[in-house]
Amino acid sequence: MSALYRHRPLSGILACTLFLAACTSSTQAPATTVPVARSVVSTPVPVPRATPTARVLQRADKPANPAPPILPADRDEVQDEDKKPNYEEAVRALPRVGSLAPDFTLGTLDGGVVTLSKLRGHPVLINFWASWCTACRAEAPELQQLYTGYQEQGLVILGINVTPQDTVADAQAYIDEFKITFPIPMDEQGKVTQAYRVPGLPTSFFIDPKGIIRNVIMGQMNHQTMLESLELTQPW
Repeated sequence: MSALYRHRPLSGILACTLFLAACTSSTQAPATTVPVARSVVSTPVPVPRATPTARVLQRADKPANPAPPILPADRDEVQDEDKKPNYEEAVRALPRVGSLAPDFTLGTLDGGVVTLSKLRGHPVLINFWASWCTACRAEAPELQQLYTGYQEQGLVILGINVTPQDTVADAQAYIDEFKITFPIPMDEQGKVTQAYRVPGLPTSFFIDPKGIIRNVIMGQMNHQTMLESLELTQPW
């Protein structure tokens, strides 16, 4: 028998011995996983720009309070303080809210006639004005807009011209300039102005369909003020 065959059993035994030793070693000492460090490059996430929260701001064309009316003495620039009207007393003398509006009959600029008591069933806005009054001119477009929007629902606006402090020609020019379409009663004797104790211009009275005064605004109004006051008359 050759030397090759004589050594085969011995080599087989040696191979089995080494295999068993390897299995025993793996059982007694489990392999430990070693984390492999990786280089992680993070891509920056775009951050959206902050957007300011929307806020409800007071309209720029809405004054906190109506502009004060122009007193007759203010127009004439009376220097003597004793001759100037007492504004607080004039306000207290106004017809009270909740009272019946003083009735009147006046001729209008276009040749018609208007009587307040004959307008029962309609909400009525009486606005005292003069062509020289800056605040009156400022609110004139708003008055026309209000009339255009609510005329079909029954609103009547009477723009009473304080004629003793104005002229018919200037009043007509005013109406043409602002394209006023509501009636313009002419208080030529100033009696209605006195009956309503108007302290200055402009002054407005909101009257409900029963003829009761529901609000009085002294000074310039804007459209929102007009709507809020009109709502007090509960016309619809």
